[in-house]
Amino acid sequence: MRRSNAISIPLYHELLILEDIINVVTRNKAKVISVLNLKSVYHQLKLTEESSYKTTFITPHRWSYRYLRLPQASSQSPFYMHLALNKLFRRQINTYLLVYLDGVICILESLNSTYDILGLYLKNLGKQI
Repeated sequence: MRRSNAISIPLYHELLILEDIINVVTRNKAKVISVLNLKSVYHQLKLTEESSYKTTFITPHRWSYRYLRLPQASSQSPFYMHLALNKLFRRQINTYLLVYLDGVICILESLNSTYDILGLYLKNLGKQI
């Protein structure tokens, strides 16, 4: 991965600023803030056939392997992870949901609605990815 990271063009995405979080918290009169870390989702995002060949590497024993899923070691993985989460949660972002790197921040008034919404999104996440 070091060699592919050295020749890769860096891809950047916008990060949340504190004002964005404060706006959503005040708008929703938040009493409950849940953070869901989706670090394991990296390995569930499928690569295209063309991209998969770019991740091929050779072991010291001369075996060659390639990733079929998004590797976490790639310098471009966070960008594509953020893109996938934004696409999945596009209708809920900035209403009561925020995406930050590989995590989802859910900001709601009650604990019961938080459980319902997070359960619903975990089901959708499993279907989409």
